[in-house]
This record gives sequence, C-alpha cells and structure tokens, in this order.
Amino acid sequence: LIGANLYEANLRDANLTDIKVNENTTGYHNLCPEGEFIAWKKLRDNKIAKILIPAYAKRSSATTLKCRASEAKILQILEKIDNEWIECSEGKSQHDINFIYRVSETVKADIFDEDRWNECSSGIHFFISREVAELY
Repeated sequence: LIGANLYEANLRDANLTDIKVNENTTGYHNLCPEGEFIAWKKLRDNKIAKILIPAYAKRSSATTLKCRASEAKILQILEKIDNEWIECSEGKSQHDINFIYRVSETVKADIFDEDRWNECSSGIHFFISREVAELY
C-alpha cells in the first residue's frame, strides 16, 4: 500500500493475514508486552502514576503510544512542583475528576473493550514510557 491514498477508506473488516511487516507498518502490532510489566499513567494536576500491569490483565494498544488494560496496581504517584517530581499519595483521573488513584490500591475497569482498534475506549489508559506520560 506504499503511496496508496486511503482517505475516507473503510478497512474495518479488511483481511490483513499476509501483511508484510517492516519499518512502514509501525503501530500494527500490539505495543503492550506479555506478562507483568511497569507502565505510566498521566493524571490531572501535573501528576503521573507508576503502575503495575499484572500478567493476567487484559491489555491492548491501537496504532499510537497509548495503551489500555483491564486493571493496574498503583505503585507510586509523582507530582511535578517547580520542575521537581515529588511523591504524593493520590491523584485524580484526567477523564473522571471523581475517580481517585491511590498508592498501593488496584484499579479495575468496569468494562474492558477488547477491540484494540478502539483506542480511546474503556479501560485503564497508560503509556509504556514515563517520558511519554509526562508529555501527554
């Protein structure tokens, strides 16, 4: 498809069984590692959370650096004050101001959309890289 114009194309049920993977197919494969891993979540008020995605949690990514999981344990919350990251005990969700993330607690999505292409759908959103979470 190099050079193809896919403007307004609907590829929803396209069969990509024999797709060739190379530097031009970045974002096609799921970014989330298998097993248990550490990730980072952007919170309100210039805070980020270091989270643990358990091995049994469902996880997905579409074609960007944003990922989703069915659950996560909050390991640490940091707040940036005067260009310095300070530990704190809780932070608010960017999406729902009433949803509070607290250190040592496990959060679970009420519903987890298993369609990986629905990037902004239900689930606990996060990034693999701390740097990307900080910039988000």
